[in-house]
Parts: sequence; C-alpha cells; structure tokens
Amino acid sequence: MDITVAAVEIKNTSFKLLIGYLYDNKINVLYKRTYPLRVSNKDGDIFDLTSLSEDLKQIKVISDPKKRLRVDINEVVLILPPFGLKVFSNEKTTNTISSDGRIAKIDIANALSMIKKARTNEPNDEIVDIIPYVFSLEGNRVYKDPPLGYFSNSLLVSAHIFTLPKVMVENFKKAITDAGILIKRVVVAPLGVNSLLEINKSSFDKYLLVDYNKDNTTVSFFGNGRLYDSTSFPNGGNDITNAIANSFEISMDKAEELKIIYGHDLRETKFNAPILSVLGDDGIKRKYNKNELVQVVDECLNNWDKLFTNSINYLLKDYGNLKEDIPLVFIGNGTLLNGFKEFVNRLHSSNPIKFFTNDSIGALEPGDINLLGAIAFTSVYKGSLEDETKIDIKPIERKVEEYREDEDDL
Repeated sequence: MDITVAAVEIKNTSFKLLIGYLYDNKINVLYKRTYPLRVSNKDGDIFDLTSLSEDLKQIKVISDPKKRLRVDINEVVLILPPFGLKVFSNEKTTNTISSDGRIAKIDIANALSMIKKARTNEPNDEIVDIIPYVFSLEGNRVYKDPPLGYFSNSLLVSAHIFTLPKVMVENFKKAITDAGILIKRVVVAPLGVNSLLEINKSSFDKYLLVDYNKDNTTVSFFGNGRLYDSTSFPNGGNDITNAIANSFEISMDKAEELKIIYGHDLRETKFNAPILSVLGDDGIKRKYNKNELVQVVDECLNNWDKLFTNSINYLLKDYGNLKEDIPLVFIGNGTLLNGFKEFVNRLHSSNPIKFFTNDSIGALEPGDINLLGAIAFTSVYKGSLEDETKIDIKPIERKVEEYREDEDDL
C-alpha cells in the first residue's frame, strides 16, 4: 500500500504544503500550495510563534472542489533546515532478541537507542536523527541496507548522529503541535533531497548539494550517500531584487519583474534601448537600459560566488584538491534566474554541474525539491532513529466529495 504523506516546509516569508506518495520510484503529487506568513522568520529564527501556529492551522482541512478533493490532515512530516547542523559518528553492538537469531527492526532500534544515549552531552543541540550507514553481522558480513530477516546472534550498527540547535528544533515543532497537528517525523532538508536523487539515479559518489533559494544558500557535502557536513550563508535571490530596487529607486515588485525578465542576460543587442524609466525626487525622468541592469545583477552574483567559494573551501578543507572537480548539484528557485546556469558553469568550469529537475507533475519547480525529498525519505525504511520512533497515527484520508456547480472555486 502506498502511504500518502503531507510534508511541510517553513521558510522566511511563507510555508509550503505538499501531499503525495512514492510509487514506482516517483513522487505522485496530490496537492501543493504555498501560504504567506503574517510575520516573517529569519533563517530558522521564529519571531512570532503564536502567529506561525495560527497560519499553520489553515492546512488541517484541505478542500479543492476543482480536484474533487478533501484531505483531513492530522500529522505531517516536518522539514528542518540544516542551519547549525552537526554530524557525529558512533557504533554499538546488540544481541538479537528473536529465538531463531533473525534480525528484526527491534534489534536495530535497540542499537540506535544505545547510540543515542552515548551522545547526550550537547545541551544546546538536539538529536534530530540517527542514520545507520553500515550493518555488520557475524561472519564478517556487512550491509548498507537493514539486514532484516538475516541470521546472526549479534548486530553492529555504525551510524551518523545529526543534531541541530535545540531552540530552533523546539520552536519548529511547537509551531506545528500548537496548530493541533502531530508530527509524523522530522527530515533534515538535504537528507531528503539525497534520497530523491538516489531514487532518480541522479546522485554522485561525492558531491555538493547547493540549495540557492530566495532567502539564503545552503551547501551540503555528501559522500557515498552519507551527509558529512553542511553550511549556509544569508544570500539568495532576494538579494538581487533588493539591489535592483535600491540601484534604480523602484519598488520591490518592479525590481522582481525586471530580474525575472532580464536576469543575467549577457547577450549583446544591436539597439540597447531603455527598459526602465524612473521619475526622481528632483522631477527629472531617468532612463536605464538592459546593460545597466545586468551590471547590478552581475555584481550581486559575483558577491554570491565569493560566499559560495568560501563555503566550498570550508566543507572540503580536509580533502585536498577535491574542491577542483567535485560535482555541484543545484536546487532552489534562485537557480531559475536567467543566465544563472551560464554564470555558474563559467566560474566553476572544472566541476561537473547538474541542475536537478524532477518530473513530478504539480511540483516541477526547483523550490519544491525539499518537499519531494522529505516524502521520498519518509517512504523508504532505512533503520534510522526517526523510522523507529515515528508515531503510529491514522493515515491521511483522501475523500472525493460531491460539489454543486454553483459552489465557489478555491
């Protein structure tokens, strides 16, 4: 049976809901919507918890007459940003419980419980997941996936422990539960995306996952399917919009429009006609052409790339020349900027570069990938701590309702 999952991602000025399920290595999307926040957040810091919880209450009942769909949501998968992520490694051995020596989920849970107890000395951080990367059985048998049903009197689990700042995790969780919604499990955003890449056979042996979104950029280092480290910096697509608005003294809406239309378009035109006319405070009307706009965007992108290069150097400081040729996988709506792909390819020409796209109808934007990744991660048993502790709650029910033709559409 395909399990329908509702995933929620809370951003700075909005939150997203995506409902879907994994079938035949593809996320089938039933519903997606972005909701604006009445009070903005700032890169993991929630400024008004009460207001955020009130906003989240909107998703408890989803009704879409056009799709003849009604969904009652009592639990969600909560996506956590990797701000302040720390990664540790540990391993523990447990004896199998079953009388015939078969490995069962409870054996994995016991080993994870011992690993969790061994890492409790970080008062300002909270363990958000423990993910095994090696299962070792008697006879020097080693497995990457949970060896359920295999015979062995003992089980050694080697795992990564992931922690995030305790205050951030508590506030994100409280915002959901105060809205009257239970949390099925939490998923750290890049871990979910890596699962989606593996399902789509789009992953690399080693790579950097770059999430360039509106508000910020996160860079995560993966090797052999394992997340080793992550860093972020407060520079995203909105920084370009702000620079355009300030440079030409125009509204943010007009600046966003110009950014979308022209972006970093370096193509030469025979007639460099004005694209913008602005009446200044002195009563003089000034006209600006595309080249002047692109100059502003180019300066922003070069500033972004300095921060991006610093992030690469930080993550790979112990890996020699790996930074010169490690693949870069880009996601996030910031990558939609006209000319961004050419800019990245030009400045990082020695690195294989992939702009990951998915074919899930209804969630085709690069900014939807964290949501799709969370559903992919939740739908596959990995023997992780969250797999073992997730709440047994009634599955999401999809109902087909009858609507009169004279009823209002959403």
